[in-house]
Amino acid sequence: MATTEITETAFQTAVAECADAIIAGGWATAKTKYAVAEAINTGLLQRFTSGSVDKTRRDSLNGLRKAIDYAEGRSTAVADNRRLISTQMGFSNQR
Repeated sequence: MATTEITETAFQTAVAECADAIIAGGWATAKTKYAVAEAINTGLLQRFTSGSVDKTRRDSLNGLRKAIDYAEGRSTAVADNRRLISTQMGFSNQR
């Protein structure tokens, strides 16, 4: 038996939890909450059909996915830059 409600409120909650995870840098959690929002949206599409609301939710999810990818990419780039080692070579003409 399902424990998640298929409601607009549940959808909004999943999106908000995803945003919280993005802020915290929890990429696995953000992706999980995104997947929950997708699943709820699918359920809403089956239960309710109203074109503009469906399109708005879809646009929101598309934007949310882009936000996760962008934030994760930026975070990874910053972490990679911190791991770089700068080396210098010099020549000494001492005998």
